[in-house]
Amino acid sequence: MEEAGERTLLEQHLSAHDEPCPACGYNLRGAVGDKCPECAHALTLGVRQVGPAAALSWFLLLAFGWVFTAGAMNSVRNTRNILSYVDNARMWGFPTRTFVSGQTPSPSITFQPGPAPTAGFWATAWDVVPALSWLGVVWSYTLVVGCGVGLLLLDRRRRHAFAAVGDRRLIRFACAMFSIYAMWHLTNFVMEFG
Repeated sequence: MEEAGERTLLEQHLSAHDEPCPACGYNLRGAVGDKCPECAHALTLGVRQVGPAAALSWFLLLAFGWVFTAGAMNSVRNTRNILSYVDNARMWGFPTRTFVSGQTPSPSITFQPGPAPTAGFWATAWDVVPALSWLGVVWSYTLVVGCGVGLLLLDRRRRHAFAAVGDRRLIRFACAMFSIYAMWHLTNFVMEFG
């Protein structure tokens, strides 16, 4: 008798609330019975523990927000650097790459002042901007897009559309974005001081 009462309470609760399945994340609103209609996971009505989940949300918000902000600032800086390279090349001339004779050719770049070629912006930028600057642009925009997606997923989680499996994936995604951020800074540090 007690099990039937719990089942009725569960069905009443699910008829009025959006709740994710703890195993697969399926929205259980309107589900009948004590099993998930998607994965057949056994369902019970209980009180959720809010403490760790709230702390996890704040941690993920801080991680994604920090890296998103750093990526946005670096995107502005790296884009400005590329524009500066192109403006300088248009003003002072375009580089010509020559190779010094020897066993292993080592490139040396010399500038030849003169009229600017009629090539478009991207063709000009590709010729005058160093590869490391392009890599910096790709890195910073990857952080902005990746952390933007992470913030959207975090908002989806906040609206109870994520299960515990989604939490683990979101944590891995935040760690991946932070690792990309940290590795770029470590690489730049080693190149500058190493």
